[in-house]
Amino acid sequence: MENPTTDASPTFFGLLDTRDDPLTRGPEESSERLGYAQGISAAASLEEISSFDPFTFVFTSKEHNGSTLAVLGSCPISKPSCETAVVGGSGVFRLARGLVTTKSYYINFTTGKAILDISVVALHY
Repeated sequence: MENPTTDASPTFFGLLDTRDDPLTRGPEESSERLGYAQGISAAASLEEISSFDPFTFVFTSKEHNGSTLAVLGSCPISKPSCETAVVGGSGVFRLARGLVTTKSYYINFTTGKAILDISVVALHY
């Protein structure tokens, strides 16, 4: 079976987007900056608009400065929330394992802007 090209695909299959997004305490742009979500979003489904996301949360604030959490998983855009896995970490989050729950507040495909509520439960040393 031949895969559709990204431009012709209704699910944007094959689209890659490199991210370096702010992590903030709340949804407002003026909210306290905690760090950055750095990684790649890949449209990886032929069936629905779904994002495969290998990300690193890089923390820059206070006691977590320089620490990271590695996150991996897929999120269908049509669902109100999704779960992905914490697969590692560094600094205060060394050897982390856990769960990330993401809920969408706002998504605009035209501007590429989104506001997400991200909750993390992580076990670490």
